[in-house]
Amino acid sequence: MDLVHLPSTLTAGSLLGTWPELTFQLKEHTAQRAVWVTELSNHVRVTKIYEINPAGHLHRLRLLLSNPSLVPVTVEDVRLSVGPGLGTVTNEEKENPGLIRALSFDNHQLQVYKPGEYPLALHPPVALRPPGPVQWVGLDNRYFLAALIVPSLAASQTSDSSTLLVEGSKAETTVHITERCRLAPGETQALEWQLYLGPKGYTQLRRLGLRLEESVDFGWMGALGKAALHALYFLHRLTGNYGWAIVLLTIGLQILLFPLAMKSLKASLAMKALQPQVKALQERFKGDPKRLNVEMMHLYKQSGTNPLGGCLPMLLQLPIFWALFTTLRNAYELRGAPFIGWIRDLSAQDPYYALPIFMGLGMFVQQRMTAVAADPTQRQMMYIMPVIFTFMFLRFPAGLVLYWLVNNLLTIAEQWGFQRWNQPR
Repeated sequence: MDLVHLPSTLTAGSLLGTWPELTFQLKEHTAQRAVWVTELSNHVRVTKIYEINPAGHLHRLRLLLSNPSLVPVTVEDVRLSVGPGLGTVTNEEKENPGLIRALSFDNHQLQVYKPGEYPLALHPPVALRPPGPVQWVGLDNRYFLAALIVPSLAASQTSDSSTLLVEGSKAETTVHITERCRLAPGETQALEWQLYLGPKGYTQLRRLGLRLEESVDFGWMGALGKAALHALYFLHRLTGNYGWAIVLLTIGLQILLFPLAMKSLKASLAMKALQPQVKALQERFKGDPKRLNVEMMHLYKQSGTNPLGGCLPMLLQLPIFWALFTTLRNAYELRGAPFIGWIRDLSAQDPYYALPIFMGLGMFVQQRMTAVAADPTQRQMMYIMPVIFTFMFLRFPAGLVLYWLVNNLLTIAEQWGFQRWNQPR
């Protein structure tokens, strides 16, 4: 897979690009190492060394700046580039430009930058000397990350103007990190970066101890998303299949949320029982909305029914559902993971749209079982929702649709059992 994206209108440099106006000469190379040299206009000699790690995704780049003259020299703009953009596989290229982000992790917090936000000074300047608050900068998309871990500078290095520049747009977004280096006569200084270029697997990144796992997007309910991902890891170890892990996770959540679901069902059943009286009141006071509201509130109070009782328990479940939605949509672990039959990749859409269609049918059945609206227009809206959700989920990852489908089936089973148990005998 080629993550180094080079559009035809390339103007912003390239991955690990430095001094694009100069020509570097190849001095030596092996399968895992290459050395290039050039000379700046002030006669500073630049040696650029790439070292590829054959055992993983963490590689190394070193710049040696040598001042052969007898006077001090300042190199004003030592710039290293990441970009433009970040490549992906063919079937993800359409959505990829809108997903590319420019990132930095500093002061224990992930920063997301937009093109044109310049200058972005990395303060304090010593932040580039480990240990320091700034740890890495880079680009990412849904499943991959290109990150520069800030340099381990030589003890004699003095840098007081480190800045970050983000430019380009969409597929050509590029991040530049710059240094100013002062070189004494005859001095050589070394700047060393580590480059991560690979997948955004949360556990894999966390093992590196570089806080690169912060690039994994769990949405605004991050803690719940991480908990869901750890639960998926555990269930995958039990089943050996991420699809069945999603099924078991959904069942576990339904058990956990069962008390809230029962409260919602009881409230819905109570509202359904009141519908004949509600309809009678609407007919009686259809010309007096104010009196109708008073009578409706009196009816609810007299029957001990809360009209919002069916909604509030569902609202309490929304953070969990949203955390799962974000986690399953962005989890690299599902990429290429098969389930059963035609589902060969849980991170890709269902090629035959079977899961989203079954999901839509399940939502339709669920709406029929719980519909309490007396107004025909409201009933039509209830039935339109499954159609809208079906079209929304057609291109969603199969793993996410699988979760929603299983959740619907379990909810239908709960509603059927509850209604059957509470039928008059």
